[in-house]
Amino acid sequence: MNEPVQFEVGDGQVAVENCYNFSGLSHLAAKFKLEMFGEDAYSLASGTSDLPSVEPGSTTWVAFPNSVISFRRNKQVYLNFSVTLAYETSWATPDHEVAWF
Repeated sequence: MNEPVQFEVGDGQVAVENCYNFSGLSHLAAKFKLEMFGEDAYSLASGTSDLPSVEPGSTTWVAFPNSVISFRRNKQVYLNFSVTLAYETSWATPDHEVAWF
């Protein structure tokens, strides 16, 4: 994958891997959406989540947002992360998606 940030799910946590060689993640923003699918699709929770400070080439584990924890025991749900630019650059607007999970 060529995404600058990669994710892995663990027990109540998400690993955030910084795939950059020289940059941190402070120029990026993360959004999450928790959904349940059946006959209809339901959005259970959504919001923003700060990306942790992760050195280039390193990985750190962070806890799921509280709004996600309350649903994960009772139902089969799907957690989506979207990582976008946090601010405008010369080549893209702040909503430009650079990674997803």
